[in-house]
Parts: sequence; structure tokens; C-alpha cells
Amino acid sequence: MKKMKHLILLVVALMMSSAFVGNAHCLDPDALFEKLKALDAVYASGLSVTGTNIRAARSMEEGIPEFKMRWRLTLAGKRKALVLEASEIPVLPVRSDGNERTAFWIKNTIFFGTDLSGSSRVSGVFKPNAGKQPILTNRDRIITLWPPDSPAWSRYFVQIMRTLGRGFTDWAVAVSEAHEGDDGLIAATIESHEWGQGRWDVIIDQEAAYMVREAKFFRSGETEPLFVVSNSGSVQTDEGGFVPAEGRWSDRTSHGIVAEIPYTFDSARLTTDDELLETAARRMKIGEFDDLHVLLNDYRLKPQAAFEKFPGGEVREIPNQ
Repeated sequence: MKKMKHLILLVVALMMSSAFVGNAHCLDPDALFEKLKALDAVYASGLSVTGTNIRAARSMEEGIPEFKMRWRLTLAGKRKALVLEASEIPVLPVRSDGNERTAFWIKNTIFFGTDLSGSSRVSGVFKPNAGKQPILTNRDRIITLWPPDSPAWSRYFVQIMRTLGRGFTDWAVAVSEAHEGDDGLIAATIESHEWGQGRWDVIIDQEAAYMVREAKFFRSGETEPLFVVSNSGSVQTDEGGFVPAEGRWSDRTSHGIVAEIPYTFDSARLTTDDELLETAARRMKIGEFDDLHVLLNDYRLKPQAAFEKFPGGEVREIPNQ
């Protein structure tokens, strides 16, 4: 039933006009904007994707090289979940600061629900092992909860969705220009306040259900893009949607450094993974993990509340400082 519903919505969105205006290569910006919004709404209402990305290296003073993450994402309107997990622990160099152990997160579950948003992150403490897989010496979990509309964890979803070529109308107000090239690709400017007032300059592939293939976000008054997105290849879902085979997200930091994250997309369905949503929601609860030391910070409460749970089940509230 869900599959049929999304198929109907997708067909309706694709049938919406992107009428030509004037010459054969100039498109009606308003019509294109409505089509893109309709398609983004279809993907946001029910989508499940799996893939990988490379987690960028952190400072070598911390001794953490880049490594591959596997992830699963699902969307169901305002409810959404994302689970990222290290597919293998990288070989760690001996640290120059004399510290024999290095800590970093190896699994992160992010959830947006009707009453909260949050992250439930497992960190491991590792000891270098002479060029072999490092030795795990300790694990703990940190749960951080925010109100449901908090932007605190939305960036993870945004990076994947924009690299998938979707969601560019989420914070948009209009398409101001749109032209079709001789190759059939559409070059358009989407006025948006996703990262402050600015615009996305995009290239749209009509043959892949209007997937955005290239995009650059410019803040108003700036000539260098803050974010650059690209993807290639096409995988068609059973429901008629399209996702790319691979893509790349790049962003420019306040220090002018460009960080790149390559993605591969393994599978996609235009349906919600209800099991993943339920699993993610459970991981936002401190009582779900009897074998780990857990810290929970709840920013939904005023003042903020914090709790600590010890292996075995004892829970203590941490007094506010």
C-alpha cells in the first residue's frame, strides 16, 4: 500500500509542467519550483537508503586517520532516523603526545520524532597495536536530547539528502532562473536561506526524476561557494524514483579549509523503514543499554537535566553545576 501511494505521488509530481517561456531553452521558474517541491515532498514522506561514506581524518595529534562508515537512513515526514557505524576500525599510529589511548565514536544513531530529536553515540577507547587493528579498551554511550525542531543533528541528514540530489527546496523561496541546455540538463538558481540568505546554483537531470546532479551554495554577497555537491550514476527504485550511485559533499570552513566527504549509495526504496525508526527511538532512552556506561543530557528541560547509568542498571541524576 505504501509503495503504491509513493508511486502515485511520484507520477503526479513528474507530470507537473515545467513550461518553456520565450525560446526553447528558457523555462518557467515558477513551474520548475513547484515540480521540485512536489518531488522533494515525495522523497521526504517515505525514503530508505543505505550507503557508505569516508569519515575525514581528525587532527593527527589525536591520531585518528580517515575510515569508512556504513549508514542507513529512513524518512517519514517529520520522523526520520539515521544510523552510522564504523565498518572497520582504522590502524592507529602511535601518538606523539605520549598518550597510549585514543577515543572516538564508532556508532551514532540520530532520530527526529514528534517529541524530541537526539543522538545516541557509542564511543570506543582504543590502544594502538603495532600496525594491526587497535585494541578496544573501553566503550560508553552518550545520549543527547533536544526539542523535535532543533537543528542540532539535521546536518547529517542534509549532507546525505543533498548528495542524493534531493531536498533543495526545503528552505527555498523561489527558483529565479532556469534554462535547459542542448544536453537536456537544466541549469537553475534556487533562492534559499538554508545556510543563511543565499542561493543554490544547480544542474538538474530531467531523465533521473529531476535529480540535482551538481550544486553550489553561495551566501549573499560571497563569490566562493560554502558547499559544493555532485553525484553520478543512476539507480532506479522499484517505485520509479532515482538515486545516484555515488556522490561527494564538500564544505568550506571558517578558516577556508575545504573538507570533502565521498558517498556511495547501495540501495534505495521510496518507502519508510519502520523497524529502523523504532530502533532509533529506543536508543534515545537511557534504560535500553544494560552493558554500557551511559550519560544522558536532556536539553528539552529547563534547566538542562543530566543522568548517568552504570553497567547493571543503576541510574543517578547528575546535579547541575
